[in-house]
Amino acid sequence: MDGAQARVQKAVSTMVTNLDKDCLRKLQADMYRCSTKCCENSSYSLEEVQHCIDQCSNRVNKAQNYIQNELQVYQSLPIKDCKEGDHTACFVLVDDDSLKVSLPEI
Repeated sequence: MDGAQARVQKAVSTMVTNLDKDCLRKLQADMYRCSTKCCENSSYSLEEVQHCIDQCSNRVNKAQNYIQNELQVYQSLPIKDCKEGDHTACFVLVDDDSLKVSLPEI
């Protein structure tokens, strides 16, 4: 189990790193640019600026929540079955394709 668990942890870690670099950072940069425009708009009231900033952060928040929910699904998979002789769960978990996550259109 230790070998399988280590491979799963490494694959998940790699996936999270790739999602951060390929998706989340771009969304965060877009959010900060959008928020800057909100703050620079001198015609906005305090409430309008706050609402604008909240709107800017919607996409990145949705993406982060989606990723967190997907990771919780993987954490709930029964890796212990590998140890007990049910190797199907091992193969499903270690299969690289099963650890790829694509963000839904948000």
